[in-house]
Parts: sequence; C-alpha cells; structure tokens
Amino acid sequence: MTKIVLITGAGKGLGRALALEFARKGYGLALVSKTPADLKITAAIASTRKKFTSQLFSFLTTGC
Repeated sequence: MTKIVLITGAGKGLGRALALEFARKGYGLALVSKTPADLKITAAIASTRKKFTSQLFSFLTTGC
C-alpha cells in the first residue's frame, strides 16, 4: 500500500523541496499550489526522482 502525502505550497520553496524528497522515497503525492505552472514544474521534476503517483490541485481564492 502506497502512503500518500498532501503538500500545500508545492509550487516553490519548502513545499517543492518536500515534494521532491517524498517522491524520492516513493510516496504518493497530492500537490496543492495556487500557481498551476509552478505546480507542473514540481511534478515534472518529482517524476524524474522515482516512480510515484501524483494528483495536482491548483486553486485561486478571492476576497480573503
């Protein structure tokens, strides 16, 4: 059974670093970011680290 981690802010910085480390260890990834382009870059880099399962989530909020 694959363990899955949910990482918010996965498009850049610490979130991206965590995603890459968990991918290297073979975890499934559920990645969240408000910037779709950055999120796709993180997923592409992670896919080169090790075989893993990922789901990408991008969202925008207004009036917060």
